[in-house]
Amino acid sequence: MVCNGILGLGLLHTQRAQDARLARLESAAPAAASTGKETNDFDPAAGNLPRRATSDQRLAALLAVAGDGDRCRRLLDNLSPAECTQIGQALLARPAASDRNGALTAVVGFLAGTHPDQAIGLLDGVREGVLRTTLARQLVDTWTAFHPDAAASWLASDGMRFLNSTAASGLLVRAITQWSTFDPAGATKFVAAQPLDRGPVSRSLNLASRAWGQTDASAALAWVGTLPPGDARCAAALQGVWEGWTEGNPTQAGTALRQQLYAG
Repeated sequence: MVCNGILGLGLLHTQRAQDARLARLESAAPAAASTGKETNDFDPAAGNLPRRATSDQRLAALLAVAGDGDRCRRLLDNLSPAECTQIGQALLARPAASDRNGALTAVVGFLAGTHPDQAIGLLDGVREGVLRTTLARQLVDTWTAFHPDAAASWLASDGMRFLNSTAASGLLVRAITQWSTFDPAGATKFVAAQPLDRGPVSRSLNLASRAWGQTDASAALAWVGTLPPGDARCAAALQGVWEGWTEGNPTQAGTALRQQLYAG
């Protein structure tokens, strides 16, 4: 009986000790979270954000690695589009500086791949002309890699607000060239609907129709036949189709050309 009593007191003491230790751990957890420490100390330069990082901590971390594109992308990969946009807006509120501009470029480029509308929204808040052009280029470069058709459509309309004609010309030709790799018919018809008085249109029409001529010359020629004979678009598109056909299937193109000459 005495032994049982001693054993009971020992178990009770052990239980109380465990309860006290658990209480200390539970009281320490909120304190760690409030200081930004869950597994590691917060080090902006290292990018090791705590799990529940504040907006200020995210902003500080991005500014710390603004010159390193890969580290910026890794950091932004952990954020939602809404959080990225929030950081972009916070950056716009800061004075112009190299780290601020570098971080903003990273945010715009990141959003351009999945949420270009939010990236465009950030461009509307930029007041510095040179920075607006830089960010617009970053937007289109990334957007073209994912959706060149959408990038080209934006460049031909709203994008002109952010880019001068020289910058827009090169980017539009690049977007049309990329678009033509998987949808030459769509790219050709899109370019043909643009005003020909704009520099890059003629070049883009030649590139797109040439790509179409390489893949489906018969369909391309049939479409060219629907254009007014005296229209400059007709001449540019017809030249592109024949060039593409000759490159893709020179024997077939030569035969068709001879038949056309003899028929005339």
